[in-house]
Amino acid sequence: MNTIKLLFALGLFSAMIGCNVEDSGDVNQDKIWTQYELFYNENDDKTVAVARFRFGSPTGTLLQLNEDASVSFNGEELDYNAWYLGHTREFAGWVDSGTFVYMDLDQLTFTNTVMPYDSIGFPVGFDTIYRSMANTLAWDGTPLAPNEHVGLFVGSWAWGDDALYVQSADNATDIVMGTNQLSNVPVGPSTLFMDRWTQVDAVQATSEGGIVVGKYRATNRQVQVVN
Repeated sequence: MNTIKLLFALGLFSAMIGCNVEDSGDVNQDKIWTQYELFYNENDDKTVAVARFRFGSPTGTLLQLNEDASVSFNGEELDYNAWYLGHTREFAGWVDSGTFVYMDLDQLTFTNTVMPYDSIGFPVGFDTIYRSMANTLAWDGTPLAPNEHVGLFVGSWAWGDDALYVQSADNATDIVMGTNQLSNVPVGPSTLFMDRWTQVDAVQATSEGGIVVGKYRATNRQVQVVN
């Protein structure tokens, strides 16, 4: 699984993942990988500013900031939230840009800005998926620009009864759902989750680097899966 697809999957399942969390004071500060994200969820009309810290890589040990370190978004300090596996603050409505500031235990400050990111939605009338043939979902929204991605999750939360697709091609306007993954999805009702996000490298980061993400989640769609 490539990094883009992995990060999408981790974003979907973060609340279900049991993670060991360490104090950021226990590691070399220059080995902390960072992810700064604005996540707007159309299902509840709420934006969450999330700063995640991991040791050494995007899949390294999750870190909670030591009390002498800090991270803020637009001047408001973020608190650790186990549900999001990071430090968060919630805002009403769609916040489409803003600036994170992280200060580590070496008193180094890293400033990164999330630029405006685009919306997405399911097309009207998309209510059936066929397991025996490839299905094309043309989303409601603009074509993908460079550094943009769309992820689609199909299925229940039962392990293995799902399908996961990511589209990252410039100017793409749809996702093709192949039969190989759809064969895992049981016949019957299913829920579709679809995210669109812009992802770029952090401008200011440690030697391990980091990413800056602006993510928009469409209102979930209920469909019927048939043979």
